[in-house]
Amino acid sequence: AARRAGAILDLHKQEAVRSGEYLPLVKHLLDQGKDWEAEEWAYKGIAAMERKEPHTVERLRSCLLELRKKQNDWDAVLCMQTENFVRRASLERFKECRCSAEKLSIWPVLRPLLMEFLIERKIPWEQAAWPCQNRGKPFRLIEKHPDFTTLIDLAIAKKEAAEVLKWYDLQRKSQRGYSYSADRVADAVRNFAPERAIALWRGLAEAQIALTKPKSYVEAAVFLRKMGKLMREQGQTAQWEASLQSLRHAHRRKPRLMEVLDGLAAKEISPTDKNTPGK
Repeated sequence: AARRAGAILDLHKQEAVRSGEYLPLVKHLLDQGKDWEAEEWAYKGIAAMERKEPHTVERLRSCLLELRKKQNDWDAVLCMQTENFVRRASLERFKECRCSAEKLSIWPVLRPLLMEFLIERKIPWEQAAWPCQNRGKPFRLIEKHPDFTTLIDLAIAKKEAAEVLKWYDLQRKSQRGYSYSADRVADAVRNFAPERAIALWRGLAEAQIALTKPKSYVEAAVFLRKMGKLMREQGQTAQWEASLQSLRHAHRRKPRLMEVLDGLAAKEISPTDKNTPGK
């Protein structure tokens, strides 16, 4: 059995060197409890495949991260998680960094560094306030704009509607070819800035209608329904009905759209409730 296990391990090593299949080798070593050897081969794989197979490198880094967690080396875990955050920031990775930083009681120090990275693109471990003993590798960052998507995600998660609008508007101004989901922004600010939410949903509905496809009309109805609900809550029932009439008039030659608008009107609240503010 030992001879067979040795033969399998040798085969994995040969395959790793020959074809770059480092991941099966690293996983095999971890399954055998050979953590330090697994770590050694993971680093070899990362060095060999960094430019060729970024997906493989990502998975090898995940193996190393799990190994550090197993060792309760939270300083190293946090450093790797911060590197992952810098490589591809997201709300989920921000939360992972927070979880590990709180284990080390350094979240109040780390959080401003992560925010600084998102806004000013400063690498966290290159700053004087970096709180970990471990440091990330030198990293060349190409992107110069703030990470608007993650900043908006964070603001939505914290229910900071003013921040949501701030970052959304800045993104639209500086990155004209791309913007965050206007629907998610409208949902997030509907109570804070109802007129902005209404305008966003109106724009989304009009964009779908302009595609002149039955499926797009159904999509438009989703936004119109949200828009109508909020307008009625704001005591703007008359304005909402005028908006529907305006759409009917402007697109009266689109029978499929008329059907969708008819269905939308049929789901309206009852006439006795329609003029009651706050409903």
